[in-house]
Amino acid sequence: MPVQTNDQNFADPLARWKIWLAWVTVTVFAAGIGGVTPDLLVLGLAPNAFKGDNAVGPLLIWGGGVVVVLGIGLGCGQAWVLAQYLGCKHGGRWVGASFAGTTVSAVVIVIMGSWGFTTASAIVPGLILGFTQWLVLRRSARSAQWWIAGTSIAWWVSVLFVTRVYPSFAPASSVIFPFYPLDSAVYWAGGWIIGSLIFAIITGLVLVYVAKPRA
Repeated sequence: MPVQTNDQNFADPLARWKIWLAWVTVTVFAAGIGGVTPDLLVLGLAPNAFKGDNAVGPLLIWGGGVVVVLGIGLGCGQAWVLAQYLGCKHGGRWVGASFAGTTVSAVVIVIMGSWGFTTASAIVPGLILGFTQWLVLRRSARSAQWWIAGTSIAWWVSVLFVTRVYPSFAPASSVIFPFYPLDSAVYWAGGWIIGSLIFAIITGLVLVYVAKPRA
């Protein structure tokens, strides 16, 4: 299948940075909404809502919100950038790939987390999302094979920050689920957005690299 990359957007460094900035902007915006909106669905639940069998319902509500809002929102925003700057004509497939990758990743996180494989649950979802998106990106980018590795690294670094670094800045009394006391939601929403920014910065750099024309 012929490559559809718009080479003119890579004629000078400024054009490439415009692509990167557009990617970062839409990714952070979509990921921010996709992460904060599901939090609102479980905001104000009782302190024991995420303990034992009681956690099944709230987790399904929260996880479903993440998959639907984040998967579709992120896919739509990124598809717009790919169409505008790379001439990608597979926007619908990108949205589908993003939704599928997010859905499978959410399932993997729950399963591996319940088995105690916390490190794997922080790395494997990035591989899954990178792979599903690569299936579409390879149609428009000449070095798309690096997308899987880049997305995996971006995911791992952002998760590492949110789970290991950011909590040191939040009050010791704050709890991520069920956001009790309620101001915990504010701290964790901030962590999610910063983590999304890290993810967007890294994947944006990877995008600019993999989509540039051959010398």
